[in-house]
Amino acid sequence: MKINIEDQTSEKTAGFRLNPNLIPILACVGYASASISMTLSNKAMFTYFRFDFPITMLIWQSIFTIALMWILEKFNVISYRELKSEVASVWLPVNILFIVMLVSGAFAIKHLSVPMITIFKNLSTVITTYGDAYVTKSTVPTGVAFSCGLIVLSSVVAASADLSFDFIGYSIMAFNCVITSAYLIYMKHVSSRNPNTKNYLDSWTMTYYNSALSLPFLIPLSFLFNEFPDSFQEMSERKWPFAVFMIWMGLAGLLMSACSLWAMKKTNPSTYGIVGSLNKIPLAILGVFFFHVTLTNVGTLSILLGLAAGMLYSWAKTRQTAQPPTAQTEPTDKPGQEKV
Repeated sequence: MKINIEDQTSEKTAGFRLNPNLIPILACVGYASASISMTLSNKAMFTYFRFDFPITMLIWQSIFTIALMWILEKFNVISYRELKSEVASVWLPVNILFIVMLVSGAFAIKHLSVPMITIFKNLSTVITTYGDAYVTKSTVPTGVAFSCGLIVLSSVVAASADLSFDFIGYSIMAFNCVITSAYLIYMKHVSSRNPNTKNYLDSWTMTYYNSALSLPFLIPLSFLFNEFPDSFQEMSERKWPFAVFMIWMGLAGLLMSACSLWAMKKTNPSTYGIVGSLNKIPLAILGVFFFHVTLTNVGTLSILLGLAAGMLYSWAKTRQTAQPPTAQTEPTDKPGQEKV
């Protein structure tokens, strides 16, 4: 039985198909679950396993993803398209943003606590909202703008109350927010509007391309950051619990990549941001519980403010989506250009 997570109907492709009406919902649920698991797992890598080689872990996840997808394809569980030079050349800028996003995110998690990560990841939502509005020539509604202001305020309060303030960590996190937003907006444009990729890149194929094209960049980075060969030496000395954790990290990397790309392809950058805002609620709670984070009263207030801002943002975006488009807010497309 082949799993087809796209909504296209093709007489030549047999197998299990999802209800098209459920696909966006399932994509968002899958992305939220994978995002929470990936963030907690990355933090556990540094905190519990003391494995201080994030780029090596990204290399492992890319190799694991390619190998597992090849196995699943051979058993006719999934299908993806082969690498094509003309498609790869168009996708390469997206992949570079993807690599920078992953590497900067990994180093940010190393320096900051999970609750702080959840708050500042909301800044990506703010940047994506205004960036998406700029690209689509639309306006940001008052409710959304107000919630974005609360998100920024909660981030400022959180930074001022962080007991373990780390300038490097905050700098990396700010950079990661900008790169994440650029990745989301540009990836949506390339995957949906570029004629070379629009009908060629489904979610599994994008996952395969990201993993395959990442390796030529990640491997030199591992040397640049002096991870090789120390990382391989340390892995060879670890016991079986770490081996199990490595397998889980490989699987989590595949799910995170596939689910995030699936959600982006089936929604839009703003809806993707809504899901990203809502999943911060369980992530912040789990982060405090699993990693025993010490919070001040102001720090707790900043987290609650940030979570409330994320919920307000989601509510405002839902109201915006429910309202019919007006002449002022409807994006203006060039003749012959399809709307996203």
